[in-house]
Amino acid sequence: MSTTQPSLIVFDFDDTLADTERHMLASFDTKVSELLHTHTNLPVQEIASKNFYMYRTHGSGLHGWGKELGKDMDWVLMMFREVAPIIREAAMPFMEPDPALLSRLQTLKDAGHTLAILTLGHRDYCLPLIKKLGLDAFFPENMVFDISVMEGRIKRHEATFHHLLENHLPGKYQHMYMFEDSMANLIAAKKAGFRTILVGPTTPPEELAQSIDHHSLTITSALDHLFTQLPS
Repeated sequence: MSTTQPSLIVFDFDDTLADTERHMLASFDTKVSELLHTHTNLPVQEIASKNFYMYRTHGSGLHGWGKELGKDMDWVLMMFREVAPIIREAAMPFMEPDPALLSRLQTLKDAGHTLAILTLGHRDYCLPLIKKLGLDAFFPENMVFDISVMEGRIKRHEATFHHLLENHLPGKYQHMYMFEDSMANLIAAKKAGFRTILVGPTTPPEELAQSIDHHSLTITSALDHLFTQLPS
């Protein structure tokens, strides 16, 4: 009988477990621009075009705007709450369960591994989508660590993963895995001791080879790779 401890397997939500961003980004830009127009003299169109720059620079567009406008974290989290229902309803019609993904997650659950979601999205946005996708069978609400539960911490910082482990997912795991579509987030996860799996079409550059352990085009192929790595 194996004496190995089950693994901790953490997933990003948007564009990792679910194909969401292309369905809601326009709504996100529009709503954020409308909200920010009351805080800045910038034209709405200029705000929308700057959102992507803010994301790339700060790891979160709303965190970037908060810093630029001198706002505190309560304001940033309020903005996440305001935007959540708009982008949820934009993405909802396109969400359908993926039997291949659900089957693989069931295998992990049956094997006793700890499954969790760590997401930049607000739970008012992601929890209804998780339920529609059938993912709530594997990720109950208490295992979805969204931007509000994480008190504004973003995944670009190693400290965020340490906070997750120390305050929400304490335990001794033989292995820890992080599935993400963001290379910057995986760099932080790697520093925190996770094995890192990049999901999506973008091939990581050679200089990130030490930070990204595996790259797969889809979440199902990424999980198939994971099955070859887990202790039997």
